[in-house]
Amino acid sequence: MHHIGYIVEDIENAARDFIGLELIKLVRDKNQNADLALYKSINDNIFIEFIKPLSSNSFTWRYLKDDNLSIHHICYSGIDYKNLELKIKEKKYLKIKGPIYASLFDRDVCFVMSRNKLLIEFIL
Repeated sequence: MHHIGYIVEDIENAARDFIGLELIKLVRDKNQNADLALYKSINDNIFIEFIKPLSSNSFTWRYLKDDNLSIHHICYSGIDYKNLELKIKEKKYLKIKGPIYASLFDRDVCFVMSRNKLLIEFIL
């Protein structure tokens, strides 16, 4: 697993809820119409992504939850698109979006929904 993503109203405020996070990168992603922050846990190799939608035109806007911090997605890396398409078919996932460019990772990403309604991002 590469990271866990959260939709937040305030990135700095959300980051304060976690222990031992170090800011790695902060970008304004025009494709997502959102500010994105990538933090690394200093105690292990997991990353946390905070996504702050900038307006109702952001495709993550509807996931804002009245100041509640909840997981939006999990993310994996290390798979190419061809193999991802095979996994989508094998697991009967629904492709939601992508591949699209993600400025936070300077790579394309793809979002899929599992049969149990888990949103999964893949960094390609």
